[in-house]
Amino acid sequence: MKYEFTRIEARVIPELDGRENVVQELVIGLTGDNGDGISGYRDTLVRLPAPDDSDWVPFSEIDEAWVLAIAERAASENKWRESIDREIESKKDRPVSKMFSFQQEAQRIALENLRAAEREKEEANRRR
Repeated sequence: MKYEFTRIEARVIPELDGRENVVQELVIGLTGDNGDGISGYRDTLVRLPAPDDSDWVPFSEIDEAWVLAIAERAASENKWRESIDREIESKKDRPVSKMFSFQQEAQRIALENLRAAEREKEEANRRR
């Protein structure tokens, strides 16, 4: 199983108590993938405490390690990896949609026709 934080968004207040771009919240999202095309995702909004002089880090100095420490804590506290594992395991027993070969061929032809029409339209626009 491979896990990756696929969403990390800083939500900032442009100015607070004389400080610029104060991170008030982080949106954290973790994706787990079993390598066979089955995945799960969890996310949350982490509210950060108001900064004080002892822990203030200017926005321009925030690095990946600072963010990942918060992301890892959220994932761990919420047991996301375990939850994603269970979701993926349950998905293995569910039926999935699959096209028949004749449907795939019809889709391929429709896509080719669409691309041909787009090329013709572009060519007509160039001639104008």
